[in-house]
Amino acid sequence: MIVQATFLGWFLDAYTAEDHAATWGWAVGICLCSWLVTLVHHVSLFVMSRVGTRARAGLTGLLYTKCLRLSVSHATSPGMIVSIISGDLQRLEDGSPLMGYPPVVVIEMGVILYLIWRYIGWSAFITLGTLIAFIPLQCFLAYHYGRLRKQAVHLRDARIKNLNDLFSGIAVVKMYAWEPYLSALIKRLRAREMAKVLPGGLMEAFTQGFYFCSAEVTLMVAFVSHWALGHTLDTSAVFSVAAYLGLLRLHVGIFLPVGMQFISECSVGLARIRNFMALPEIMPETPQAFEARRAREWPDPREYQATGPPAAAPAGPVNHNGTEHVHFELGPLNLDLRRGKIVAVCSSVGGGKTSLLNALLGEMDLASGRSRVRTRRVGYASQTAWLVGGTIQDNIVFGRPYDAAWFAQVTTACALARDFEILPQGALTRIGDRGTSLSGGQRARVALARACYDRDVDLLLLDDPLSAVDPHVARSLFDACFRGLLAEKAIVLVTHQLAYVQRCDEVLVLDAGRVAAQGTYAHCARTATSAADVDDDADDADDADADADAIKMALDDDDASENENAIGVKEKVAVGSIKWSTYLRYVTIGSGYVGLLVMITLLLTGETVNILATWWLGHWAEQTPEDQQDRNFFHIYLVLVATTFTVSLTRAMLFFYSSWRTSTKLFDRMLNALLYSPMHFFVSRSLGQVLNRVSADTSRVDLNLPMIWFDFLQCFVMMCGMFLLSMVFVPWLAIIMPFELALFYWLRCYFIASSRQIMRIDALTRSAVYAEVPSTLEGLAVIRAFDAAPRSLKNFYHMQNENTRTFFAYLSGSRWLAIRLDALASTWLTLMILLLVGLRGPLGLPTSSVGLVISNTIGLVGLLGWVIRQDVQVSSMMVSTERILEYTHLPDEGPRETDPHRALPASWPAAGQIEFRNLTMAYPSAPHRPVLRDLNLTLPAGSKVGVVGRTGAGKSSIIQALFRLVPIADGAIVIDGVATTDVGLSDLRRRIAVIPQDPVLFKGTLRSNVDPSGQASDAALWEALRTVELADRVANTPAGLDCPVAENGANWSVGERQLICLCRAILKDAKLAILDEATASIDAATDARIQTTLRTAFRTATILTVAHRIRSVADYDLILVLDRGQVIELDRPSRLLRNPESHFYAMCQGTGEFDQLVALAKQADEQYGRPE
Repeated sequence: MIVQATFLGWFLDAYTAEDHAATWGWAVGICLCSWLVTLVHHVSLFVMSRVGTRARAGLTGLLYTKCLRLSVSHATSPGMIVSIISGDLQRLEDGSPLMGYPPVVVIEMGVILYLIWRYIGWSAFITLGTLIAFIPLQCFLAYHYGRLRKQAVHLRDARIKNLNDLFSGIAVVKMYAWEPYLSALIKRLRAREMAKVLPGGLMEAFTQGFYFCSAEVTLMVAFVSHWALGHTLDTSAVFSVAAYLGLLRLHVGIFLPVGMQFISECSVGLARIRNFMALPEIMPETPQAFEARRAREWPDPREYQATGPPAAAPAGPVNHNGTEHVHFELGPLNLDLRRGKIVAVCSSVGGGKTSLLNALLGEMDLASGRSRVRTRRVGYASQTAWLVGGTIQDNIVFGRPYDAAWFAQVTTACALARDFEILPQGALTRIGDRGTSLSGGQRARVALARACYDRDVDLLLLDDPLSAVDPHVARSLFDACFRGLLAEKAIVLVTHQLAYVQRCDEVLVLDAGRVAAQGTYAHCARTATSAADVDDDADDADDADADADAIKMALDDDDASENENAIGVKEKVAVGSIKWSTYLRYVTIGSGYVGLLVMITLLLTGETVNILATWWLGHWAEQTPEDQQDRNFFHIYLVLVATTFTVSLTRAMLFFYSSWRTSTKLFDRMLNALLYSPMHFFVSRSLGQVLNRVSADTSRVDLNLPMIWFDFLQCFVMMCGMFLLSMVFVPWLAIIMPFELALFYWLRCYFIASSRQIMRIDALTRSAVYAEVPSTLEGLAVIRAFDAAPRSLKNFYHMQNENTRTFFAYLSGSRWLAIRLDALASTWLTLMILLLVGLRGPLGLPTSSVGLVISNTIGLVGLLGWVIRQDVQVSSMMVSTERILEYTHLPDEGPRETDPHRALPASWPAAGQIEFRNLTMAYPSAPHRPVLRDLNLTLPAGSKVGVVGRTGAGKSSIIQALFRLVPIADGAIVIDGVATTDVGLSDLRRRIAVIPQDPVLFKGTLRSNVDPSGQASDAALWEALRTVELADRVANTPAGLDCPVAENGANWSVGERQLICLCRAILKDAKLAILDEATASIDAATDARIQTTLRTAFRTATILTVAHRIRSVADYDLILVLDRGQVIELDRPSRLLRNPESHFYAMCQGTGEFDQLVALAKQADEQYGRPE
């Protein structure tokens, strides 16, 4: 390109001297240079882009590999990893073609300075001074842009972490009516983030604006200083120097600052990657060492020992970015396991049960000494069932060879066979992300089946699998699975259910990580003095051996999950071009139609004045030496250049500010639409799909789209100006123009039609990658227990390769298009020069006009391809805008506030009476299969009602209907005479206390999790904590009520999280309290205390408890038995227990606690004076 600019000067000299042979020679040279640049330039860009794509793919795989090796006690935030992949690595890929330009530009400046010096002498150094003055400015802007970018990245990470928490627990958010509080939190983080994005955007605007006018400014400095020093202006010198400076404009104005900007951003991202890669890892044995030790230690492994001193770790997986580590010590302990032996592990909440299993799995940090588990294979079922998207069969088989007969045997033992008969595709039914389309009991049984499926497993570690299922299902699992299918295996079983504790061969009682008692059940019952879950008066052995026939009927009535509706909806791929309305809405959201009109005016004005300035300089140079001294030439030229500079900067600033406003408003609208969309929206979509919109798509609209779109608009106007200028001076080109435009348009449409769809597929494949990371971090212990890390890595590589292949197809297509467009521009330049030289006489153009048109048209080569590239980039980035706009128009679940024309008493509900009137409810994805059918019943005010029934009977569906999480198909729920459908959703949900099935905590502090509105006093918070016996635990932390809560509440045990949820309910002081299997993860003693607390705190309120543990509701006023969405029984517990034909009677028989339940019911009748 430098050679081409030199040829231009020689061409103009020959043209002026009317040397026809030299003119033709230099004309051919100019054209050949254009064709050579077309080939070489795009090859280099393709190679560098491919390097960036490979770097992104490689580093993404490296990060995922690191995730698989992380210590659970140091597992980081999923949101942070998604942020690195979607933000930092994406910027690395985007910037790779330009990162090599900064050193090249410096060398190029030296060469061009020498060539300019040959034309204008010492004025070249004044021009150099001007350029050098801009370089520190560019460095200054790049430095501060990088600093602002780093700050914005940290704020973006915090926002994504909170959004991950929010959407992971969206059902809880809706039931608490916390949308306004969490929305305000997210918007505060977003406002702080955008406060850093705006200055960076304005710096980018200055860079873009300066790029447009930089060549004209430096050209003015060069020739005005040359003229001021008394020299004469020369036409060939003007346009040769203009061509040189035009080249520098591209490289100094765009490639240098953008390259430095990308380098700055990538250094921030690489620092974050280094910090993540430095996190502690699990260090497994090599396969060779493992095999050698196995052969040496146990040729016939029939005994398994876990020995060792204390192991210490934080209480749960916490991240490394500021979350407080709570030291927890486990041990010393000694376990001796044999095949066929079941060891039960009991403790109070936070006693160390899960930590023991983590230690046996090698997931806890060893504080001192050494510890090992001598066994060849381990099966593991975590307390919170971890499932992945796919089919139920996929989750059970988990990458192992499929054996149909063994699969049927395992699923039958795990009480899943009947579920398969009811589910739409049986075991091949696809479940949502994390198994959201299954009930809690079904998820637990699928996880258990996965642990049982491996025939070669020697030791099974089962973390409270019985708490999530009903008593008769628990009995079936213990008999058919633990004592049947797994009779020859060694089992460590964490459980709170005493009926099964006493049937185990050995009991281990823990207290704060220490062994309080160990031995047989009878021995532990005599010696345990802790709060552990052992009481020799609790059960009777005869009850534990109750006839299994008593629960046969209940098992036969097994039903499908109430969440049978599906089954993860795939994200839609939009087809066709981006609608013009999408572009218009993006522009007008931030500035309105007036702003759009102003921007169009500034774009046209800037290009017109820029061309006039160059033409005026050439016209000035054509004058005689005497006429050149007329200062009017200088004054007019100065005004034109100053106008170009002012217009360029003004329109850039306005555009970037308008884009910033648009991005801010779009995110706020999307967040509001998501928060108030129906629950079915989240059930039918993966978390990754939603996070992709609020992370990667939002990041593109924040950072990439404004820069690319403004650059496209600016270059498009320049391109149009070049074409028009060519046709003004060479009218014969107007004949060729339609063919050029037709070919140009065909190439654009041909490429955009495919590239747009490719980018949409790219967005979908990236969603899968983003969803896999948090899923893997949640299931790290499970993945490693099953030696599934290689398979998970292979699966991730497959997803990453699918995404990389898609993007590489786009990258290759971009270069294909660019080469053809530059060839089209070179053809135009060649034809124009041939016409200029061949028709010199008829055209009669002065040298200044020839120089102007050629110097401008030379810039068309490269610019034409760049315009289409940016056009495609804008179209691709507008896919993100389109996806965000789609989420701003989600269906609303209903009015938040009650219609003011319907007077709702301030004290409603004052009594708490609940009436179900012909209630029918079905999930939106299966409207023809209602999960509640014609419910008609009345629950008296102040009554305590226990809801029981097998998994999928409709227990949780009643709660969803009460909170209107699912639309009511027919009938009504009436509370104190007011139909719930007549009450605003926020009014309804705020006035009902709830303790949900899944104890969800959000990143922040304990105070913000218990009372996000900030209305409760410290005294009230401490009193609630004392009520649930968490006050001592919180008081022992340095921050007290402001002690940190990690993402997903990971630094609190499951039981502690449930107690925190109880605090929320107590603070509400409502007349209606709902417990959705809320005490399933809590030991029996704590459960009993909680039930007593509930009776005290809600003594005048109506309590509706969905329970798997019948003991929790045996002393309630009423028992509601559901089956297949219908009421089977509703009566006092004591009456149902006196009727051997009742379903409740059969369920109680199956618990092994029948006599105790009868006694509890009778004692409650006497205590509360209930008549016979």
